[in-house]
Amino acid sequence: MGRAIIFIGALFGLLACGGDRPPAPYNVTVTSEGGAAELRWESAAADRFLIQRSEGVDFNFVELAWTPGGQRFFTDEEVVPNEWYYYRVAGFYEEWEGGKDVFSPFSPEVGVKIK
Repeated sequence: MGRAIIFIGALFGLLACGGDRPPAPYNVTVTSEGGAAELRWESAAADRFLIQRSEGVDFNFVELAWTPGGQRFFTDEEVVPNEWYYYRVAGFYEEWEGGKDVFSPFSPEVGVKIK
C-alpha cells in the first residue's frame, strides 16, 4: 500500500509540473491600498520570481520586476488611481532537474482597480 501512495504522489507531481517544469505559483492575490497594488502568492522554493503586469484588459504582459526566492510579495507603486492592472507571477529555478535553468508556468492572472 505504501508504494502505491508514493507512486500516485510522484505521478501527481509530474502532472502538476508538466514533467519537466516546476509548478506555477498559486493562491495569487492582489489588493489596492494607499494608491499601490500589493501582490502576494505561494510557491515552491524558487530562486527568483518574475512579475509581469498588463495595463487594462489587453493582457499584453510586460516584465515589471524580479523578487528574491524567499519573498512572496511585491508592491507596485507605479500605478494610476481608478485604472485596472493585471498581474501574473512565474518562478525561476537555477539548475532544475538535469542542470537546466527553467521558469515555472505563469500563475493565473489577477486584477485590481487602484483606489
